[in-house]
Order: sequence, then structure tokens, then C-alpha cells
Amino acid sequence: MKSLNNQTVVEHPETGNAITNFTKVDKQGIEQNYGRVLIQSSSLSLNNGFVSQKKRTAFVTLDSDALELLGSQIKAGEAYPMQGKIVVKETLEPQFTGHSPKINPSTGETIEVNGYQVYRSTEFTSDMDAQDVRINSNSVEEHELKLNAKSQLIEADEVI
Repeated sequence: MKSLNNQTVVEHPETGNAITNFTKVDKQGIEQNYGRVLIQSSSLSLNNGFVSQKKRTAFVTLDSDALELLGSQIKAGEAYPMQGKIVVKETLEPQFTGHSPKINPSTGETIEVNGYQVYRSTEFTSDMDAQDVRINSNSVEEHELKLNAKSQLIEADEVI
């Protein structure tokens, strides 16, 4: 199958496999099979007259049905068989257990905006209109408004 994107499947560094299979017990207590695939995209970026290559990676988790449908088409070094793109999502709260805040590679310091740590993740999406979500001072103001509203709701519940 010829893919219309530039996402390439990356082989697992230890096993050499394109898909890392694992099982997980679902909410009904039934063991389900899954597969995890690392994909990488590459694009050219123009900034202040300087062209550079940008690479992004994201993990895609396939449920058993998707594994059956796509598994034979997923090969290391070849295009991922779904159209889509990798987007960056920054948040002010961890998105999963063990999620470390974003680090400045030059200084090794945690990146903060207005005193809040920034958490970065990437995800593959089939929504070609999806945009990166970056944290800035406006994002922090929205976050503080939500926290304040949540706090007021909790206080109102305690009064009742």
C-alpha cells in the first residue's frame, strides 16, 4: 500500500521489530492484545532564511482489530500505512504517570511559563487540519481561570 504521508516506521532498537506486542486487561477483566509502533516524520522548516530539517516521533497504539487490519502492512523503514501527521501538544499538567516536564537541552533546566512547568508530548493524528498546541502566557492565563473556577465550585459545594 502506497502511503500519502512522510511518516516512517522505526524499528525497535533492541528487537528490530516494527511492532511491539503487549497485552493489557480491559475494564471488563478480559486480556486484550495491542501493538505499539514508533513512527517518525521529517520535514523542512524555513525560519529567518535558514532551512533545516525537523524530525518528530510519536508512538501509535493499535488495538487487536487494527493489528489484524494493518499489522502485515507495518514494516520498519517503510511508510506508516495511514495518512496523518505528528503534532506537538504542550500542557501545564502531566498527561500520564511519570511524565517529566520539558527540559531546555542547552541548560538542562525545566521549562516554565509564569511559574508553571510545561509538559510536551507528541501524537499521530489522521486530522490533517490539527495544529500544534504550544504553551504561552495566554495559555497560562486560561489555565489559571479554569483552576480558579474549579476552586470556586469546590468551595460552593462545601458551603452547601
